[in-house]
Amino acid sequence: MIAQISAQLSMPWQVLIATCENQSCGGSILNRYWVLTTAQCVREADPGSTAVFVGLTHPKGYVKGIPVAGIYPYENGSSQYSLSDDYSLALLLLQKPITFGKHITRMTFTPKESWDSCKVMGLQMLQPGEVRFNPSAYQVKVLIPSDCAKEHPGVNPGVYCVVRDNSSYLPAGAVGEGAALLCHLETKSTKWSQVGLVSEPFPGSQTVVLSSSIASYVDWIEKTSKQAKHLFVMPHTSAARKPSSWLLLLLLSLFGGAELG
Repeated sequence: MIAQISAQLSMPWQVLIATCENQSCGGSILNRYWVLTTAQCVREADPGSTAVFVGLTHPKGYVKGIPVAGIYPYENGSSQYSLSDDYSLALLLLQKPITFGKHITRMTFTPKESWDSCKVMGLQMLQPGEVRFNPSAYQVKVLIPSDCAKEHPGVNPGVYCVVRDNSSYLPAGAVGEGAALLCHLETKSTKWSQVGLVSEPFPGSQTVVLSSSIASYVDWIEKTSKQAKHLFVMPHTSAARKPSSWLLLLLLSLFGGAELG
């Protein structure tokens, strides 16, 4: 039995997903119509009895519930990875658009697999008598999918290994399923970018917890949202971007003697 749900360890783009069957977990806002969560969170959920609650970090508790129009779990075979059902993702299409503001924003995501520091943040599912904890306790080490598979044989190549910092006090079940794996992409940066979602309570009793890699699902998210007639385009790796025509001309002028008009 859960006595209280605390959003103290949440970001403005994180939401509460709840069903009439008293199931609850976390998720992240992609845009006004789409919310990303874990497949395990909504495996047996019915859209008609599921709602998404936004504005959880508002200091005066102005939380708004939005009914879900459709649930789209990841289906094996639509991605380059063979991900297990336990660590895959799902998309929720909302019946009404989210109104953004200071305490409700879209998820910050950058398709990059190198970072300076990471942490796990999400909803705390508190049991009777439990108290909230400081976010600084959830600093973690993250292994990218290729390194994760090497260190832990049998792990599918589309998930991160989230290794808790044993030097910090980490109470069991501190944040619930669907929590965000956040990373600073550069040294001394103050901006957090979400790179994954945790498919089980963190930190729990295990040293290593697996998290889905959002970057592994970019193509699937775009394909699924297009099929649902609410296309959402995700950021792709910078290597895929073509240089601007101005930059091409500049390079030609430097190396080929071309003139800029």
